[in-house]
Amino acid sequence: MTKSSFGKLFLSFLLVISAVLPYAATQADAAEEAISVAEAIANNSGTATVKGFIVGTAISGYSYDQEAPFDKNSNIGLADSPDETDAAKILPVQLPTGEIRNALNLVNNASLFKGEVTITGNRELYFSVPGLKSPTAYTIIAEGEAPPEATVVGSVAEARAAVGELIQVEATVTTATGFWGGNAFYAQDDTAGIYVYTSSADVAPGDIVRLTGSISEYNGELQLQPNTIEVLSSGNELPAVQSINPTGVNVDTQGELIEMNKVTITGLKSVNDYGTFEFTATDADGNAVVVRNDNRNGLTFDRFTQQYKEDDLINVTGIASKFYEDFQVKTLGLESFDLVNKPAVYVTTFPGIVSEGTEIALQSGWESAKIYYTVDGSTPTASSTEYTAPIKLSADTTIKAIAVGSETSEVFSFEYTVLKTADLRIRDIQGDGHYSDYDGVVVNQIQGVVTHIYNSANFVIQDVEPDNDLTTSEALMVNI
Repeated sequence: MTKSSFGKLFLSFLLVISAVLPYAATQADAAEEAISVAEAIANNSGTATVKGFIVGTAISGYSYDQEAPFDKNSNIGLADSPDETDAAKILPVQLPTGEIRNALNLVNNASLFKGEVTITGNRELYFSVPGLKSPTAYTIIAEGEAPPEATVVGSVAEARAAVGELIQVEATVTTATGFWGGNAFYAQDDTAGIYVYTSSADVAPGDIVRLTGSISEYNGELQLQPNTIEVLSSGNELPAVQSINPTGVNVDTQGELIEMNKVTITGLKSVNDYGTFEFTATDADGNAVVVRNDNRNGLTFDRFTQQYKEDDLINVTGIASKFYEDFQVKTLGLESFDLVNKPAVYVTTFPGIVSEGTEIALQSGWESAKIYYTVDGSTPTASSTEYTAPIKLSADTTIKAIAVGSETSEVFSFEYTVLKTADLRIRDIQGDGHYSDYDGVVVNQIQGVVTHIYNSANFVIQDVEPDNDLTTSEALMVNI
């Protein structure tokens, strides 16, 4: 090695040491200057390094989950004793997304439960009690208890029988997530189904998943609270839907996909201000069960009653469920409902506001009937255009149609307001009336020059190429 090379190597070594030593010193100083949890609670302001034991996760400032497995990764609770259970002596610690959350959260680091750590952050209220937020550094002094071992069970039916136990089971996801709170979903195999309650899940219907968690009862329904969800494969066929009557919604089908055919809607009502609704489904023999549609699946009472009404005869699909002592059916959105006595002509895309390019399919409730239609406002006859393919919309359109079989139906009319989506300008959004058809619609790539700033969150943009139409506006207020 030449003298020059040795000099470069020695300089590099010094640079590395100079970079590492301050960090090491900071960690050492932080450990030496660490205060207790009691001190952090008593004097809850300013930056500090707090030393303590991780004793669970905060549900609120006055309640902690202190039993593994854990399902919250956004916070931990620190105490001066690994066996502390008094919430008043526990410091809630925020774990923002990033390295520190990844290193300290109990969902992914089960062995840190009752482990000893130091955390540097801002002492301030968290969950409305003295806490530690915006952590910048941490050290793990000692690991905690060994995480419990999950019992591998061979079926969902076995999992349902293991209430209070930590189990591992494989099943197929049967619903989307978040229809009933959090990112919850249902899963099923050939033996049974179960509600999986979690705040974080990236799964879809048809995914086969390996779930590790505890079985418990909540509001009368068995649920699995997973601390890990592993997707084994995707795009799999869903379990077969069981065809039952209302009495078949019971403990044997709870958590499973079911369908009820030819039941009548009775007692249809909205149950909250958000659009959730319920009705009783009654079959021809008088058997009945409550059907509940949670607005979080995207279907609201107002939208449902545009298409269905009291005393309609329908087919219903969903999940057999239970609420306290009463069994019920949870539906999955508009797809869960099908009108038995369909009209002579109907559409699969409900009339109203649609995007440019939407294709409208016409169907008939009459067997072997042909459909004839017009889009120019005229009354259709058997000499009008015969329907053979979906009608693609490019502008506001009224489709008028008839069905012709052994007889000719009445005229059915379907009105669509078509929203422009390509090359959208401010004037298109504003429109020429008092109200915009784009209200509540997501729009992208709207161009304009900022002409006025109200504050850091609100400003006005204006199109630099006006159309000189006095009925439309070229300006738009933007809220960010």
